[in-house]
Amino acid sequence: MMFYIIKIRIVVLIKKKGGKNMVINFIYEKYEEQIMAALREVFDDKKIETFYVDGSIRDMVLKQMAKALTITVFRNGLVEDIHSGVFSEEDGTKISQKYMKELNIDVCNRIYTMLSLLMSNDSENNQKTYDIFKFGSIFSNNWDEPLIEKSLVGDK
Repeated sequence: MMFYIIKIRIVVLIKKKGGKNMVINFIYEKYEEQIMAALREVFDDKKIETFYVDGSIRDMVLKQMAKALTITVFRNGLVEDIHSGVFSEEDGTKISQKYMKELNIDVCNRIYTMLSLLMSNDSENNQKTYDIFKFGSIFSNNWDEPLIEKSLVGDK
């Protein structure tokens, strides 16, 4: 029973953090449900409760979200065309499988780090996260404005 109380408290904290029931909360909860179902096949409620207390469930969810974001925002974009040789140099070179794997890992780790900071309840992360965004804004100041990727959301 204690496990369910902790879970409810965590969900309430996540929802309070954004102030609204944002899409990220919905997605977080869906991933959490999947992870919980898998854990219930292996562990009892008492052990699962310890995963909540030590933050392991949150980490599992954020890691899955980071991987999904890496595929969606990075890998299935122009970099895949470069990797497959569509945008290869005149000499026919392309990104090797080994380098592509390293690139995927790097992007996924960075997305996971940012998701962890963005969903943190630790107030010490507020300034750190803001500083990262501010630094990114400085270097992207002259970039074109982002557009909604219609291939992901359809025509809206």
